[in-house]
Amino acid sequence: MKKEMLKIAASVLTASLLFTGLPAQIVDQKASVETVCAAVAKPTNVKLSVKRVSSSKVKVSASWSGSAPAYMFELYYEDGYGGHGSAGGVQYDTSFSYTFKHPEGEMRTYGIKVKGIAGNDGPYSAQVKKTKNFMNTGTYTKKIKNLVKSNTSGMSDYEKVRFAHDWLIKNVDYDQTYDMEKSTTLAGTMKYKKAVCQGYSIAFGVFMKEMKIPSKYVVSTNGDHMWNLVKLGGKWYHVDVTWDDPMGMESVTIDHPIYDYFLQSTGNFQAKDPSADHIFKTKSVPTANSTIYDNPGSTDNYYEAVPGD
Repeated sequence: MKKEMLKIAASVLTASLLFTGLPAQIVDQKASVETVCAAVAKPTNVKLSVKRVSSSKVKVSASWSGSAPAYMFELYYEDGYGGHGSAGGVQYDTSFSYTFKHPEGEMRTYGIKVKGIAGNDGPYSAQVKKTKNFMNTGTYTKKIKNLVKSNTSGMSDYEKVRFAHDWLIKNVDYDQTYDMEKSTTLAGTMKYKKAVCQGYSIAFGVFMKEMKIPSKYVVSTNGDHMWNLVKLGGKWYHVDVTWDDPMGMESVTIDHPIYDYFLQSTGNFQAKDPSADHIFKTKSVPTANSTIYDNPGSTDNYYEAVPGD
């Protein structure tokens, strides 16, 4: 039934196009549904903007141009570690805005998908997509910005990454109460100095952004763990601040940070952990082949006290 309805819609659109002077191959009565769909003008001049509303909200706006009677559209976001959301529908004008909840310090990719509709039920033109990366800011991103400004002048990128790693280990403890309201966010991590892997990873990501060092979140395939990838000298490396800040060793790590999981290659990183916590889908994660910082730390109860030693 759906196929027959598409054929009827295509015939109606074809008949209307006979009066437009379009090329014969487009208005040919034997034209396929796909060809007729292609005749519906693709949305053009697609624009997307993301603006901070507060430390917990952002406003996402999109606009586009086109001559279709209506448009099917979707505003959406992906946070890089499994979270996503969207808002959209069908609209007869060519703009749309929506306010999303967006915790401070979290890096997200926002996007708009839009396609023209020839009538209420189709057919559709090709879809147009546009994306923009955005980190929401506030009190605690400003604090990290000031830490970077006050402590990293003249440092190499390697030294900057080490500074962020060490600062978090010395100033934040693993939250054994697992208070998700506090320990999974940047605000909770920086205010209460307690975090689980998500809090550590988001805070480390903010340090990297302020230092202008490319980084990404990584999540294990079992969904139980999160850490970061950083790019130095054109090469990607794994950094797991959480596992370098082991529970019960606060009195040691405050003076002597551990570097078992600092700037490690994928092979060495995963070989150290017999559980599934450091296994991830390689297709969605940049390859980390460089072994120049690899170390044997964490194997046989050995802790790496000097990075790369």
